[in-house]
Amino acid sequence: MNSSPTKLILEQLNNHYILFRHGQSKANIAKIVVSRPENGIPSKGVGPPSPYSTSNEGNGWGLTEFGKEQVKTASQDLMNYFQNKFPSKFYQRNQEIDDDKLHNSSTNQFSLSENFHIKIFTSPFIRSVETANILLEELLLINNISFTIYPKVIIHDDLRERNFGIFELKSDHESYSKVWEMDESFVDVNKYKEFEIETCEQVRSRMCNLVNEIEQQSQQSQQRPLIAILVSHGDSLQILQTAFENVNPNLHRSLNHLETAQWRAF
Repeated sequence: MNSSPTKLILEQLNNHYILFRHGQSKANIAKIVVSRPENGIPSKGVGPPSPYSTSNEGNGWGLTEFGKEQVKTASQDLMNYFQNKFPSKFYQRNQEIDDDKLHNSSTNQFSLSENFHIKIFTSPFIRSVETANILLEELLLINNISFTIYPKVIIHDDLRERNFGIFELKSDHESYSKVWEMDESFVDVNKYKEFEIETCEQVRSRMCNLVNEIEQQSQQSQQRPLIAILVSHGDSLQILQTAFENVNPNLHRSLNHLETAQWRAF
């Protein structure tokens, strides 16, 4: 394994990051692993039905109705977090605001008086894209002159699900347990290749690549500080968290776990 895993130096980051896990998905309910693009991204194919279901889940294994409600609740919680973090500049939704401060009255966005940009980046897997779009709809309700909310989600391949290789479409509990045991045992990288599984360092590297890309773009554009919300998957976000906390990526399961539709700020 790589002895010098990818790191993030928090003191050198100019932006704020929210790690946001997708809501409950149809794959979660079916208790199977959906980690390959051909199964998780509708444009690449809907994939086979669950082996544990008589119906065709299809369409990339998107969110359940409960998962959508989870995301709405988590989005409102995130809005409250922003409200508490910037209390002096937060406005209640029904409070009148001068017209010259309004950028778009239909979305409650504001113009040059804001201090922060908020952008939502998401994995291309449909369960994450659906999560990101619900999150965006909720955040656009914020009446806060501290923020400009970018009106579209940004799909980025580096946020994709960890590839679980030969365990694709198999029982999630059994499969994940085997892979996490490999991680914690620091097995040789050739074992991952044999099973076609993405290593922790490979996941961490691409996730950190996105963070570094965001940092570079914001520096080049000299824009106001960015709050980047990264919508992704359990293992991918857990492994990225090791970079923020300077922990070996193979020990990602030792960190506080992100459940479906949970978020964490860095």
